[in-house]
Amino acid sequence: MADKKRGTLELMDMPLDILFETCNHLDPMDILELGRTTRAMKRLVLSPKFKPVWVKARSQYASLPACPEDLSEPAYAELIFGNTCLACGTLPLLHDQRRIFEARDRLCLDCFHRRYSLVERANMECLGLPAKVVRLLPQYMHEHEPNDSCRIKVDFYYSNAHLTSWLHQYVSHHSAEDKQRWEDAMVSQRGIISKHASLCLSWCQRRDDALVKYRTQRFLEVARELGYEDELDSSSFHSYEWHCMFLKMSRCQETLTDEVLQNLHPKIEAIMQRAKDKRLALKLQATYKARLEALNMAYSEARETYPKHLPYPHVCSIFSIPRIRSIVFDTPKTTTVTARDFNITPLNLTDVIAEATNAMHKIMLPSVISGLADKEFDPDTVM
Repeated sequence: MADKKRGTLELMDMPLDILFETCNHLDPMDILELGRTTRAMKRLVLSPKFKPVWVKARSQYASLPACPEDLSEPAYAELIFGNTCLACGTLPLLHDQRRIFEARDRLCLDCFHRRYSLVERANMECLGLPAKVVRLLPQYMHEHEPNDSCRIKVDFYYSNAHLTSWLHQYVSHHSAEDKQRWEDAMVSQRGIISKHASLCLSWCQRRDDALVKYRTQRFLEVARELGYEDELDSSSFHSYEWHCMFLKMSRCQETLTDEVLQNLHPKIEAIMQRAKDKRLALKLQATYKARLEALNMAYSEARETYPKHLPYPHVCSIFSIPRIRSIVFDTPKTTTVTARDFNITPLNLTDVIAEATNAMHKIMLPSVISGLADKEFDPDTVM
């Protein structure tokens, strides 16, 4: 801390033109952090003469809306580039952050629910404000899918403070003319703010999407370094399940330094190991399915010349034959099993059916004996 303050004091000893030129190479958040080091530096970055530096820093970001008239450059920089809750100072995940630019708010979930109320849009006009003004209240729109419906539901949360303040202003005007003038002024003023807020929200969403994409790419690079190339290249990995796992980490706002990335290795490896287990399980499932299809083909082809009037068991009974099961389960997974490998032909089909009947008899007889324990029966004919 002492070194940090000493460095700041040395910075303050620079000629202003050199100091300003140095700060011209910083981005808005760097300047904000610089202003928090000492009181003298804070006064400097908040002073009117420092405004060109703020404008220069902001100009580095393409298509970022200009600073609105009701905000200072530092306040606008904090609103756009800051990542902590403006009410309590906590650092929420990106998807837990609530930005309401019309109200100049960036809040964590807890502070959001304390300051904003869920109100049905149909009920808003019953609050005592003109309809045109109600539509301009700072609001947050939350889309979600209810458990009992496949349709997207939209909830609207409104700023308690703005609603209270606007109602107080509106009722303080007694004549219809004064109320109308107030309404016209609000519509004009808030219309400009709402349009600017919409541009800010779109810009921040694009920036956040780019940040999440970058962080996710870094995580995938780590996964590849850890030896999970097969998982990353498999089609099953690019499913919603694994996307969500990495997305949650990518939405964390902690700066992704080499140390942070190193600390995330165990978590990334755990995700990738689950993906590997699932990939191998799917591969094994596909192998067994292919072998069972080969068995069914062998049995079907052998039955083509089998007498139609004679009964024959389902292919599941054929699968109960120990040697058949062994071909399906014990053949090396890298070996392709064909219908010929099961050795079921029209010539030996009668023997295979007898073998299957005997196998099913051995499987089911213990259950019969258990169920008929108090009765007499012939084990050879009870089946």
